[in-house]
Amino acid sequence: MQLNLKTDYAIRTLLYLAIKNGTASSTEISEQMAIPRSMISEFAAPLQKAGIMTTSRGTGGGFALCRDPKDISLHEVINLLEGTTRINRCLEDDHKCSRNATETCPVRKFYVQVQGYLEDAFKGKSLASLMEDA
Repeated sequence: MQLNLKTDYAIRTLLYLAIKNGTASSTEISEQMAIPRSMISEFAAPLQKAGIMTTSRGTGGGFALCRDPKDISLHEVINLLEGTTRINRCLEDDHKCSRNATETCPVRKFYVQVQGYLEDAFKGKSLASLMEDA
C-alpha cells in the first residue's frame, strides 16, 4: 500500500499550517514544504469541503486550518483523499470477494488484523502529535 502523492502533500500542508498557526499563501506552502504550487488546489477543495482547511483570496489571504490540530487525524485526511485506508477490497463495507469466502478466508482474517493496527495508528496520529514528533 502506498499513499498517493496528493495525500502526502495534503498532510504536509496541514502540518505546516498547524505549525505556523495562521494563514499561509500557496507560494509560501510550496516553498516551505517542497510541494508544487499547482498541486495545492487539487487537495485544497476536498479539505475545505470537509471543514479541515479554509481558503481566502486577496491580500492577506491564503490557507488556514479550521480546527484544532489535535482534532485532525491522519485517518480522516487519508480517508478523505484516498477514499479508503483499507488494504484489500474484501475489507470494504460490502465485503466483496471473488470467492464469496469473506467469512472463512484465512488471508482475510489476517488482513483484518493488519487493518486494525493500521487504522488504530492513523486514528491515533493527529496533526498535534505530528508537531510533537518534529
